[in-house]
Amino acid sequence: SAGTQTGSAVIIAKYTEGDRVEEVAVVVEVRPVQYLLARGAGDQWSGMELENLPKGGNLGLEITQHDSWGRKFDNGVKEVGNRPSRFDLVKLSTDTRGMKTVGKGWTVVRMWDKVSGKEAWLVTRVGEGIKGVTSMNIGDVADFDSTVSSLGEGKWVSEPLGVLDIDSVTGVVVAKRTGHARIKFMAGEESAFVRQVLVGKSEGMALDRELVLSSGEGEKMVGVVLGSGDSNLLAEKNVGTVPPPGDLFSCDIAWDLEVEISEVFSVQEVWAEDRWACVFSTVGQGPGEPAEVRLTVFGVVSSVKYLPAITVHNTGLEVGVAGGVIRVAGHSAVLDLLDTKHSEGIVLGSPWLEEGELHLP
Repeated sequence: SAGTQTGSAVIIAKYTEGDRVEEVAVVVEVRPVQYLLARGAGDQWSGMELENLPKGGNLGLEITQHDSWGRKFDNGVKEVGNRPSRFDLVKLSTDTRGMKTVGKGWTVVRMWDKVSGKEAWLVTRVGEGIKGVTSMNIGDVADFDSTVSSLGEGKWVSEPLGVLDIDSVTGVVVAKRTGHARIKFMAGEESAFVRQVLVGKSEGMALDRELVLSSGEGEKMVGVVLGSGDSNLLAEKNVGTVPPPGDLFSCDIAWDLEVEISEVFSVQEVWAEDRWACVFSTVGQGPGEPAEVRLTVFGVVSSVKYLPAITVHNTGLEVGVAGGVIRVAGHSAVLDLLDTKHSEGIVLGSPWLEEGELHLP
């Protein structure tokens, strides 16, 4: 240990083995401590160009001693005292080796070496550790981002369960039911960055377009906006993987025909860019007459038209001087709705119905 006087000393270590002698000399300087320097670093997390320390993060504190030339002493500070200007923003460990940010705002932490009496001051500004919205409605989708990166395995969680459904990797959230929720980004075992989110309920549901169903057409999709807004996406750009809707809503369909609608169509709930959607898939042969399909989503009933398919007998037609006729077979109600268009060089006459078929001359 160093004495009370300053200066330099040489310590010689000697090792003898038989006729062989080995020596090593170390020059040790004893100088007074001129100042202390305090530094903080994220515990299992890091951030580039941070304006604030993230609330909920653990920081490791390093206190070093320096002489008048700025050289760092090799020995560490053994006995350190500390006192923050506000006790509600940061919590320091008893040995002043670590600090946890617990509230937003400015604070100054005074630290001193109980042996030399030198002091160090650490100015901190604590802000949010998670970026994102603070209020959502049931059915909304939002993307949350952390201001820092985890040096280990980071993950997203939501508490309590059931209010929000969150993707543990991306931070994409679906609001499931009303209430208060805490979104957390866990960086290691100690640092947990938190954001409070309030989930409400907006009444209503709207389809984004008029849909006409027909069997044999493959998949058809109609967008569904839950609530009274124009979209269910609370983000400036499209998000990646969205958690499945689960019990959020269901697309229930029914009609008044004898054949069960489940034998003709199946419906699946999916996310489509900025809104939810009902995807209709054909599973069987549809009836030969038009029908009104009742689509119920979120307690709101909407009407969707079903029209049976039509058949065009002519896949190719040679037209001479006398002309030709294109025959279209189908239900009369569907044939009445047909709109015909032709390319340049062709003239269409007035169509007529004959034996259940539409003739286009």
